[in-house]
Amino acid sequence: MASLTERLKDLVRPFYWTLLDRLTAGARDPLREMLRAAMEFERFNEVGGDYLEFGVMTGVTFATAYHMARSLGLSRMRFFAFDSFYGVIIRLRA
Repeated sequence: MASLTERLKDLVRPFYWTLLDRLTAGARDPLREMLRAAMEFERFNEVGGDYLEFGVMTGVTFATAYHMARSLGLSRMRFFAFDSFYGVIIRLRA
């Protein structure tokens, strides 16, 4: 049985995407379109697997992918984010 937290997340998730869609109405977001296409492909073909993102920086794409997958019911997909912080060190030295 799903925990209360998971059940609440399932209730809130559709409202989050509805709000996001309304805020971006009429605006094409190629990143969201690509992520949605990839996640729908995975769901339709039951490919299975995890999401890995390299060079995360701000985490916006990573968070978008996570919420997109969950909104499409891909609850078994795990998410891993990697970043070297290489650019941060160079900027701090300058």
